[in-house]
Amino acid sequence: MKLYKLLLPAVLLFLFSCNTKPVNNFPDILNTGQLSSQIFSLNTHRDTVLLTKGGCIIRLPKESLQSDNVDIKLEVKEAVTNTDIVLAGLTTMSGKQFLSSGGMIFINAANGYKVSIKKQLEILVPTKKYNSDMSVFKGVDSAGMINWTDPESLPKDSTILSIENGKTLFKANCANCHKLKNDYTGPEVAGITHRRNLQWIYEFIHNPGEMIRHNADAKKLATYWKPTVMTAFPALTHYDINNILAYIETSANKNWKAPDSFLKRDSSYDASFLCIDSCYKYQQALDDLEYKKSEIEDSTEDFFTLDRTIIIVPQNRRSTKRTTKIPEPQNETNIPEKEIEHVTPTSITATFYTINVKTFGWTNIDILLKDISSCSPSELFVNLKTKYKTDFQVLLIVPSVKAFVQGGKLNDQKQFGFDETNGKIPLPQNAQCYIIAFAEVDGKLIFGKKEFYSSQKQTIDLSFTETTKEALTAQIKALNLDGVSAEVNDSKNTGKLKEIEKKSSETEKLKPVNCDCGVPANTTTLPGTDVSPKK
Repeated sequence: MKLYKLLLPAVLLFLFSCNTKPVNNFPDILNTGQLSSQIFSLNTHRDTVLLTKGGCIIRLPKESLQSDNVDIKLEVKEAVTNTDIVLAGLTTMSGKQFLSSGGMIFINAANGYKVSIKKQLEILVPTKKYNSDMSVFKGVDSAGMINWTDPESLPKDSTILSIENGKTLFKANCANCHKLKNDYTGPEVAGITHRRNLQWIYEFIHNPGEMIRHNADAKKLATYWKPTVMTAFPALTHYDINNILAYIETSANKNWKAPDSFLKRDSSYDASFLCIDSCYKYQQALDDLEYKKSEIEDSTEDFFTLDRTIIIVPQNRRSTKRTTKIPEPQNETNIPEKEIEHVTPTSITATFYTINVKTFGWTNIDILLKDISSCSPSELFVNLKTKYKTDFQVLLIVPSVKAFVQGGKLNDQKQFGFDETNGKIPLPQNAQCYIIAFAEVDGKLIFGKKEFYSSQKQTIDLSFTETTKEALTAQIKALNLDGVSAEVNDSKNTGKLKEIEKKSSETEKLKPVNCDCGVPANTTTLPGTDVSPKK
């Protein structure tokens, strides 16, 4: 009898839990069905390069796929923007750990095709902010949601190798005088790739004495740091310097924000040097516009980037057609015209993460949120202002680090939070964030959203209204989580003139108010500065 009394509550609890469905179901609202399926046809006996709508590049060496058919089709889905990630319900979580995503991609055989991966595929995922500390996670379906598991280091592509080589060169040539994020014998190098264009950096490293004689910025630096003068490094090639800059870009610049630290440094200069600097920047912007107007063509970026240019050959091979007649042999039937197809390649330029895919399914590029240098321990509490007594899905979106995480009730069982049950969570400070929450009640969808900027400790109140799934999707899109969603630049110059016209008005804002630059617009000389070309 005692055993029966002990077992009865457990049995009832088991039966109740098995027969009671949750009031709301996350995957029913936000799911991967909202991502478009891209279908690619290819021949397994040919080397193939695919370009997705989001700018991902998939390289498939011949014989890398195994199938009963030579001609197959693949299905690809991608979530490289915040909006895609949210609408697809692809939370950036590995178990209970929160992640920051660098982009997600799904690849599989299309319906009706049996295909397996024989040799690993290489996928390039475009990014605006490259972080060499990222890892590659595999997506595992768990109750209709994707959990990210089994992290592996990024493969050593050309970008990683450039960074590693740059670190070695920096230690050998630069570290005696420069630190990444602190002044030493010379200035810190953080932000140099944003403050100085490539040609300036090349010339200063090769011959700083000559630069000090004819360049305003170089003069300013020499005055501030005198009597120290930088050693010349004429033996460093442009390739070497680019590698050093790759190391600085991915190490020193992780937490650097232009122009704050640079402006603080400027405040220690006297007024005359501030004017020289302001006039120089204004004139440089004017010259840049004039140059772009006169030469509307593809050119190398003035400032250092981690961009790579990838050639994509169209798969249909029908961009241009010409016909060639073969001479008619005597005493033989005429040979018909032979069609020759000429392929026009497409050039795509962007900064890419490289991932190697060994099995079909979802793959994600991530780093733990707590490991991002810009994130610090914070506390975030959410109050749901609603009359409905039901379970709500509460989610946090941090666009700047591509984080989309699910919340839960805190220790008091009233407030909601993320990560730890005491409200603690690592967050970038003063970053734009959103909280969205929803539930289904009596066939109605209840939805709430709130925009805020993160701080060390804050409480967010969330109100709700009735909505529909279509309206909820529209509201998420209207949040403009990505700003400019395109992360890939075509090498062609479409729309370049319109862009210049737009920037011309912005350039005038750089004109210093309290400084007499002493030169009219569209000239190339600053007062007291010789900028004539070197002989």
